[in-house]
Amino acid sequence: MAIHIANPITDAKIRRLSEALSLGLVETVELAVDEALARRNIDIAPPEPTGPGSEDELEAIIRRDLVAYKRLREEKLGQRSSTGYMPRMIRERGIVDALQQMAAKGTDGLRFLIDNDRLDLAVERWIADERFSHLFQPEIVAKAKQVLREAQLIIDARKKNGH
Repeated sequence: MAIHIANPITDAKIRRLSEALSLGLVETVELAVDEALARRNIDIAPPEPTGPGSEDELEAIIRRDLVAYKRLREEKLGQRSSTGYMPRMIRERGIVDALQQMAAKGTDGLRFLIDNDRLDLAVERWIADERFSHLFQPEIVAKAKQVLREAQLIIDARKKNGH
């Protein structure tokens, strides 16, 4: 289903936001809608998996998680936050290459998620997920699984020590 924006003011707003975010028009509208839904605590669940996950399905999940990550940072740090460079990286490299690159080098974002016991938002989670692991290089999948195990050990140790 296509959407036609007939209102020139709305069209101009979308284009201005698109330029500011360095995103395409569709990505800008998707991000704006996702953020609006998240602010209102409206959850749009992804479709039930029917087999191996596709790149499109993975990208939709990651975009949803980016909005949740942004909200978590704003809540915990008490300041406005953005989704960072991930949307641009996905657009330029594709979802698989972008996630492989992030998983290969590690990020401050992962440390933030460990500190806040939110591994559910870690890209490593989706790389290691059996629905999507076939999309990634085996060594990246192995590293993601190892990172998740180590991160969970850190979280568990903090909980045990009362932190």
